[in-house]
This record gives sequence, C-alpha cells and structure tokens, in this order.
Amino acid sequence: MLRYTLGVTAYESLLQQALALDLDHRALLIAQLTSSIEADACDPFDDPEFRAEIERRLRDADEHPERLIPWETVRAELFSDAEQA
Repeated sequence: MLRYTLGVTAYESLLQQALALDLDHRALLIAQLTSSIEADACDPFDDPEFRAEIERRLRDADEHPERLIPWETVRAELFSDAEQA
C-alpha cells in the first residue's frame, strides 16, 4: 500500500525537479530511493501471525517427522512436472 505524505502539487514539483537533473544525478537519486525502499521493506518475521505460523509448522515437523518429504523427492517431482509441461 502506498502512503502519500506529499500533496499532489508538492509531488509534481519534486518530480519536475528530479526530471531536470542530469543523467548521472537522476541515476544516483534512483539508487538512493531504491535503497531507502529496500531498507523500509517489511521483515515477515516482524508479523506476529507469520511468526506463529512458522512456529506451528516447526512444531508439527518435530512432532510428526514421518510426514516430512525428503528434498530429493520433492526436487525430482518438481523437475518431472516441469519437463512434462
């Protein structure tokens, strides 16, 4: 979800200023903005529901190891399905 903190006029003004920059400065601005977005990206482990689900699955795996499927089996099935598609 996008969070707007600038009014449309302020955004348009900022955009026009950014577009007026030379190529090197626009590229630097893009890199810095992208980096700030990546830094602000949420960590799924910060979500209590996600963490609870992971913990539930780990408990289930510990309590019922017979239900686990070896990676080699899963991988073979995945590649078999991909080859048939």
